[in-house]
Amino acid sequence: MLRLFLAEKTYKMFNYRFVNSGKIIVMGNTEAKKLYLKLLGRGVIPCPIDNFTRFNLDSKLVCLAVALTLHKAKIDYRRLKKLDIGIIGTNKEGAFFSNLAYYKDYILGGQVLGRANLFIYTLPSSPLAESAINFRLTGPLLYMYPEGSGKNGIIEFSKNLIKLKQAEGMLVVNWSKNRADCILII
Repeated sequence: MLRLFLAEKTYKMFNYRFVNSGKIIVMGNTEAKKLYLKLLGRGVIPCPIDNFTRFNLDSKLVCLAVALTLHKAKIDYRRLKKLDIGIIGTNKEGAFFSNLAYYKDYILGGQVLGRANLFIYTLPSSPLAESAINFRLTGPLLYMYPEGSGKNGIIEFSKNLIKLKQAEGMLVVNWSKNRADCILII
């Protein structure tokens, strides 16, 4: 049976707005960290996300959206339990802003070497990989550029992966520069 967890109730916390399905809107790294600590303190995130402070903003947003979605679905992802859930992500920018940050750092560093912690985020799938690692997701991990049917096409693709028994569930994440939303299909 396929179930779709969608938003019905909006909560306000600090200057953030998120919806039960995992919709996050923040204005920068500082706000993302404050929201993370608040959710951790309230038990929405049951255990710390490894290396959260070193993530770029996209990875922070995606991890927070996934955490909220798993919490809404009452799925426990504590460290010892692996989940047969995959993750598909999409955004229109790819890793454009992370690439800008990396190459700016490269130029400022004398064009000798860019920092590795910035380089990894030049891949558009990095936010998805950080989420898969931290939430112990063992299903497929895909980044798809939203052309044609957009998010609805990605949801249909996710349903087909479940029907083909590639995973028991799929997270569909859409993010941009300061927001992320996530749904879970089981």
